Amino acid sequence: MRPTRPYRSALRARFPGLAVVFGVFLTGCAGGSGGSTEPTAREVTRGLDRSDRYVDRTVEGASNDPSVGALALLDGQPIEASDISVGLVEAAGATVLQEHILDSLLRRELARVNRTIDPEQIDAELAILIDSLTAGGVASDSDEARALLDQLRRNRSLGDSRFQALLWRNAAMRALVAPRVNVTNQDLELAYQLRYAETYSARLITTDTASQATQAIRRVRDGEPFGEVAAALSTDISRDRGGLLPPISPADPTFPAAVRTTLAQLSPGEVSQPVALASTYAILKLERINPADPSAPPSAQAARDVLEPDVRLQKERAEMDLLARTLLESARVQILDPQLQREWIRRLGG
Repeated sequence: MRPTRPYRSALRARFPGLAVVFGVFLTGCAGGSGGSTEPTAREVTRGLDRSDRYVDRTVEGASNDPSVGALALLDGQPIEASDISVGLVEAAGATVLQEHILDSLLRRELARVNRTIDPEQIDAELAILIDSLTAGGVASDSDEARALLDQLRRNRSLGDSRFQALLWRNAAMRALVAPRVNVTNQDLELAYQLRYAETYSARLITTDTASQATQAIRRVRDGEPFGEVAAALSTDISRDRGGLLPPISPADPTFPAAVRTTLAQLSPGEVSQPVALASTYAILKLERINPADPSAPPSAQAARDVLEPDVRLQKERAEMDLLARTLLESARVQILDPQLQREWIRRLGG
């Protein structure tokens, strides 16, 4: 396991709202191949409506108005959808298709279990997102969280339609997985340790080979600041911060056990020998040990009312991620447009 993956997991755990915006719940997972789904009654009706309008225009004769059927006008000349279709497909075609497919599959699952999503559930998803941004420290209050969310929506091209679809998708997945989510005493104990117990502040350098790790160690031992060596040599995303990681709990399973064990053996300011992980080498520097929270409740059970809602949300997110992957991997999708097919394969990493 490469350290980059647990670092991202730790980041999502600290700022869970970002996971909702940027992760699987935005577009679903990068799933496998599959085939077309049965059209819904609404889709059939839409198709008939479009056919009727086309027949009406044919019978009545083509309009002289250049704006009819155009997306825009440039100096009075129409810009048709076909003029920019390739660019639209390249920009977001595979993403939008994946969203549509997942929405269709979720509607099928909801119908199978006789469940519906009401406006209150969709509003609740927005509240969860806002609360996650504030509770995670990304925003100081709900107003700042909403402003940040607006910025994230602009950056991700999430207009009103796609954003409402995102909230509906989250609500649908949560409704499907919530009955099977159970918060155990073990879950609460881990959450207690992550929130209240002692943590390590550390820096990290990762390299692909043992010789590169040796070179990094040599530069640090020769007096070059660890952060500068990390920025120059590390393959981990933390290199942009001089290798600085978020505080690591000894109990946090999102970091490799070898990393946590190594940190427990270091003194503040000490640099480790290279640590062999699954596909990389890690060098760690322990910056400091952060003491346990003195205001913590005496036990996980005593903190249950505080911990359980967050633990439940995290477990629901994991189940929602799994549900999206499972649905998309089992879907039978046949892409007919060559350009969209290329973008679809690229999106799936094929």
